[in-house]
Amino acid sequence: MIHRARAFVLLAIFTIGCQGRSAAPTSPSPVSSPVSVAFSAVAITGVVRDLLQRPVGDVRIEVTEGPSSGRTAISDAQGQFSLDAIASGDRVAVTVSKDGYDTVMTRLRAGQAVIFLRDVSVANLEGRRSVRFTADASCVQLPPALRMRSYGAVVINSTATAAVMKGEATFVSELSGADFYQGYAKMWLIAAHDAVRFNVFSWDAFNWWLEDDPIIERLTPTSHFSISGTATTAVSSNQSTITTALDGTFSFCAESKPGAQPQWPPTCAVPPVECTSPRHQLTMTAP
Repeated sequence: MIHRARAFVLLAIFTIGCQGRSAAPTSPSPVSSPVSVAFSAVAITGVVRDLLQRPVGDVRIEVTEGPSSGRTAISDAQGQFSLDAIASGDRVAVTVSKDGYDTVMTRLRAGQAVIFLRDVSVANLEGRRSVRFTADASCVQLPPALRMRSYGAVVINSTATAAVMKGEATFVSELSGADFYQGYAKMWLIAAHDAVRFNVFSWDAFNWWLEDDPIIERLTPTSHFSISGTATTAVSSNQSTITTALDGTFSFCAESKPGAQPQWPPTCAVPPVECTSPRHQLTMTAP
């Protein structure tokens, strides 16, 4: 607000000053010489992905300015494309488009580029749910009670929150039914029209520090349990049950230490008991 107010004041002063000053006689302006612009070849190779990191093929990348305006490239099945253009600098203005995705206008630098497209419509994941995390059968080092954890969940679109990192394709799932550490009870999801990516990480920590901190449950005053990881699976709007493999870590700490600063996650005073696997399981069910 301070910067906006300052800009407004400067604009007002400039406008009033111009209106209040009388015109003075001026000499004819000298004729300026045409400015020559140096153009150079820019070679771009890149890949187009959706917000779930999947490659997107048949995307049109079109140059929109300069001598190469109108030149196009089409991404292949792996989302890859290459584009040569003539530009006045090291960036090329392009429009990136495909039916079913939001059109992107951007400037691509010479070299490797990554372009992300968001689906025009995404699967609706909102509502009350239950979430179950099941450890890989090989995780015998974990205490038996921690090999499967079930929680309640309420999923809302992130645009309904006050979070900085939000968007129409992002959903927040607040977990309940356990004693979670403050700031470590919300995981987040990214949706496409046909799939969803579960980010089993603290949504709050992601907004605060761009950190991938786990979901953390307080078991006793001196011990805690955490889950972290990602899972991507096909989904449709209002699907009642989603079951998918979770690539992540289950961790048990028998001797917790408070975080060094407020809202920091607890640490472990002893080596934690952990199991990392791509074969954990996540199940989300609507009532």
